[in-house]
Amino acid sequence: MDLKKIIGDTQNAVDRLLQVTNEAFGRSERTEYDLEFTQLLAHAEVLYKTTKKIIGIVEFWVNPLKGRRLEDMSDKIEKLLSDHKSFQLNVPMKYPTECLGDVLLSASVDIGKKYAYGQALKKCGEYHRTLAVIENERNQAVERRFLLILFHFMQCDWVGLQSEMKKLQVSRLNYDTARNKIKKETQPDSEVTLNLEKLRVEFESQLKETRKKLEGMKMVHQTLLAALKEFVGAECRYFKACLAQAQAAAEFIGQLPDGP
Repeated sequence: MDLKKIIGDTQNAVDRLLQVTNEAFGRSERTEYDLEFTQLLAHAEVLYKTTKKIIGIVEFWVNPLKGRRLEDMSDKIEKLLSDHKSFQLNVPMKYPTECLGDVLLSASVDIGKKYAYGQALKKCGEYHRTLAVIENERNQAVERRFLLILFHFMQCDWVGLQSEMKKLQVSRLNYDTARNKIKKETQPDSEVTLNLEKLRVEFESQLKETRKKLEGMKMVHQTLLAALKEFVGAECRYFKACLAQAQAAAEFIGQLPDGP
């Protein structure tokens, strides 16, 4: 165990904490990021927040359980990210449309297939059960081609950016701490000056790396747009299939006699 290194790391952590406190009260100067950097960072944060909201509302739309809140979706996503777990869409154990189909089929048995009404109930029951299958296929496509793409951005791109931002914060605080200390010395020795220069180079190098990450966020738009197109495509296929089933059911019922 390197006791000297542990003591040095502890002292650096204390110095950074003191620097943050002094900055908060305006007692220490801090290096400010340029406008372009802050705008890139703000855009990345907006991208993260909107992506998290979209994932949450889509799952809420697919499975709006009683008592469930949108805030619960946000908490779920944050926990998955912190636990390094993958996302899985929480679909209903049984779709309401399928439940409706079951009731209609049961009613058709009670009424009897010898009656036109009983035959119509049976057709409607089968139709609604088929709708549930179509809905489940749509939800699988939405999860696979849309939500997982969005979550991948949060789990990889965003988490990677956060890691770089933490490194940048540490390097900036180290640099600003040394910079503020050297200002208080009337005749700083060469070792202190060299250390300050080293910290400045480390900070600027980390700033450059973080900027690259932020600029890469612009490319995420293309990925998310492609995923959104897949989502809309899944919706189109869903409604087309539902319409075909509805028309087939309507045609069958329309051919039944009006009498018993």
